[in-house]
Amino acid sequence: NMMKELLQHGLNRAREGVDMGDHPPITPVRAGTEAQIGQGWRLFDMVTRHFLATVSGDCKFMRTKVRFEINHEEFSVAGRKVIDPGFTRIQHSGEMEDVHVPDF
Repeated sequence: NMMKELLQHGLNRAREGVDMGDHPPITPVRAGTEAQIGQGWRLFDMVTRHFLATVSGDCKFMRTKVRFEINHEEFSVAGRKVIDPGFTRIQHSGEMEDVHVPDF
């Protein structure tokens, strides 16, 4: 369960952002199932995942960039290896995948 894992590792505090004062953030106050919520399930799921992502750890990855030149023409390739998916594990729209860079 995502929430149990968050509670075990601790919640992160926001580092950026501005309180515009217009309204408090939308915060889920209890768990719910698709059967309990019905037609509003997709919205509830999106709001809940977004909230949990805001208090989750950072996504950590190792970035590799290779630049080389052949006959005065420059080339480059970049890749990444996910070390800890952090908040991207929770949000459907934010998943990080490894991008392999071959050995040179």
